[in-house]
Formats: sequence, structure tokens, C-alpha cells
Amino acid sequence: MPKSNTLHILIFIAAICVILQVFLQILGTIFPVLSPFIISGILAYLLFPLVRIQETRLKFPRPMAIIVCLVVAVVLLYFFFNAFIPPMFSQVSLMISNRAEIVAGIQRISEEMGAFLGIPISINIQDVAAKVFESLQMFSQYFFSLTKSTINVVTYATLVFIITFFLLLDPSALTRDVITLLPNHWQSYIAGWGKEVNAKLTSFLRGQLLLCFSIFLATLIGGLIIGIKNVLLLAIIAGILEAIPIIGPIIAAVPMIMIAAVQNPTPYGIPTLQYVLVVLALNFIIQRLENNLLVPLILGKSVNLQPILVLFVISLGGYLAGFLGMFLAVPLTAVLAVSFDYAMKQRA
Repeated sequence: MPKSNTLHILIFIAAICVILQVFLQILGTIFPVLSPFIISGILAYLLFPLVRIQETRLKFPRPMAIIVCLVVAVVLLYFFFNAFIPPMFSQVSLMISNRAEIVAGIQRISEEMGAFLGIPISINIQDVAAKVFESLQMFSQYFFSLTKSTINVVTYATLVFIITFFLLLDPSALTRDVITLLPNHWQSYIAGWGKEVNAKLTSFLRGQLLLCFSIFLATLIGGLIIGIKNVLLLAIIAGILEAIPIIGPIIAAVPMIMIAAVQNPTPYGIPTLQYVLVVLALNFIIQRLENNLLVPLILGKSVNLQPILVLFVISLGGYLAGFLGMFLAVPLTAVLAVSFDYAMKQRA
């Protein structure tokens, strides 16, 4: 490998480490303030194509097109919260209350699997189970505290929709105003960089959300077929963790195996050990479906990062900011990659 290429790679990796650390630490401090703006930005990315369709095909004025999209979004969110949130809370509470039984069941299944394979397996899952249940309890408490006050929820949602409205009304206004503050010789460079970053993030975000929904649906259907309990909660967990490439689906399989280990009676009269193997097979099939069909079809080359680099930045993001860092590590690295590539092109 030429020395210049090696130097560029080292500079890029060093930039990832420094920028991820600074960005995630700042974000973790001010996330409560920034969260409505982040959600509004994501919502604007998702709704903008629908707004354009109404403008070009239905000849709606842009404000009317935005209002139609936001009204539809409100209706969908209302039905989602009424259909999914109450059952999800009840399933989380049930899992937490059955914690001791679940831990004992997994310990027993690991020993039975060792006997089945002829390999002594002795796993102390207390620490792993403690972290899983701690995460479930924190999620439940946080979400409950967020939703228990109707006034807070309505105020937050109103703020999000107002910000989204203005972002959709003139998407380029903010960047245009910022660019005009820069020196003249920087303006064209920053404008070109912004277009490339915007294209990359748009492709990644829409593809990732569609992929998360596809995994949620596949897990829900598969879980209903094999008759596992708490299937709605498990499908939601799988859909959310799909946003963490490579290791997200592996983490999502853990609670499903934990539930399968203690489910009694098992569906179709299958012995517990064989039922755990069925659950493992379902997760394997979903992951194969994801890797071989959904990811190439939906995401394609939207990120264009090597798997080893993805693993590195996810690990770094998790170390610096926990799950939030793991979620944001890949899109941030994609932005850095686009920026680095754009800078190299401009130098050439």
C-alpha cells in the first residue's frame, strides 16, 4: 500500500476517534435540549419526498402539502401509541417480575445443551441478565416518566411539528444563511460538501428506517408462528436494535432466547431445549434474510464502509456514549467519510 494511502487511512481513523469522542460527549450533555430538533430533522427527511409528490402531482401549495403530511403523521402516531405502547408496557413489566425464573431457566437450558452436545457448558448469566433487565427497567421508567404528563407530551409534540413545518417549508434556508456568513472563497466549497453529506444521510436514514421496520415485521410474524410469548416487545426490540449494524441483531436475540428458555408450556409440545433451538433458528433465518436480501436491496451502498471499520466505530461509540453512541457511530462515520473523500477530490 502506498505511503500516502496509509497516511490518509491513519488520519481518517484518528479523526473518527477525536470527532466521535467530542461530538458524543457534547451530545450526551445537551441531548434533552437537542432532541426535538433531532427528531424534527429526521421527520423532515422522511416527509420531504411526500411533500414534493403533493407539490408536483397534486399541485398543492407547499404549506398545505406539509400540513397534510403532518396531520397524517399525527394520526399514525396516535394509532401506534394506542395499539402498541400499552401492551409493550405490560410485557416489560411481566418480564421484570419473572426475572428470577428467566435467569434460572437459561442456566438450566445451557446445562442441558452442554449435555446434548457432549460438551460441559457452565455459564454464569447473572451479570448478563442483570444488564438486560436493568436496561428494560430504565427504558420502562424513562418512557413512563415521559408519557405520564399529557401536558409535557403535547407540548413536546407541538414543538417537534412546528420545527418540522419550518424545516420542510424551506429546507435550504438554514444552510443558505449559514453559508452566507462564511468568507466568499469558502462558500462554494461548503455548499458542495453540504449537498454530498445531505445525499448520503438521506439515503442512509430512509433505508435504515425501512430496514428496521422490515426486521420488526419479520420478527413479529416469525414469533407469532413459533408461538413465543411477549412477541410484540421482542419485535420492537429487534426493530430498534437493527439500527446498530452487525451486532444489533445479535443483541436482539438475547431476550428472545431468555423468554424461550422459561416458556411453559412450550408451543406444539416441543421440549424446552428443542424450542430454544427453534428460536435460534428463527433468528438465524431473519439475519440471513437481512444480510442477503434486505440490506443489499434497501441500503445498497448508501454507507459504503468496510465491516471492520463499522465494528470499530460501533465499539468506540458504545464505549464513549453507550447505546446512543452505538446508534450514531455509523452515520457520523459516513459523514466523516464523505467529508474526507470530498476534501481529497477538491485537492486533486
